[in-house]
Amino acid sequence: MLRKCRKCGTEFDQKKCPECSRVRSREYAKNNKDKIKSYQEEYRLNHKKEASNYSKEYRELNKDEIIDKKHKYYYKNKVAIAKKQKAYYKTDNGKANASSSNRRSKIKYPEKTKARSMLNHAVSDGNVEKLKICELCGASGCRLQGHHYDYSKPLDVIWCCCLCHSAIHHDRQIKEQV
Repeated sequence: MLRKCRKCGTEFDQKKCPECSRVRSREYAKNNKDKIKSYQEEYRLNHKKEASNYSKEYRELNKDEIIDKKHKYYYKNKVAIAKKQKAYYKTDNGKANASSSNRRSKIKYPEKTKARSMLNHAVSDGNVEKLKICELCGASGCRLQGHHYDYSKPLDVIWCCCLCHSAIHHDRQIKEQV
């Protein structure tokens, strides 16, 4: 937007008049707050899509680097994050979000819910024996999780530690975790 210099009458596009070097005063900014704010808002709206596209391109090009940074941050601050999460899930909002998330998951993945339920009942009834050692890495003394390769066979699971279970789901090699 072009401005007209009050001193010499020249129209200019910067803060400073190119003819007489007069700088736009702070009084102008104070007196025209709404006008300046509308210009800023207009600029943001015009460049929002461009900034969004740049962000998307950056995330696509640097996907591995971003994931590595997130992992490093998580492992560096694991205890603090766990404390915050635990405190959050004790609040009313946390309970409501966890409940709605579980509800959505049950609706979205009914076969998973059914298989987990059948396995839990079979273990508690004694029909399926829960192993004490991870079948993948041999770790013992940790809480084991049952991994279903096929949810249509709910009692056919492998018992693995949380690290191996995570590695299975994230297609990582088991040896990296141990």
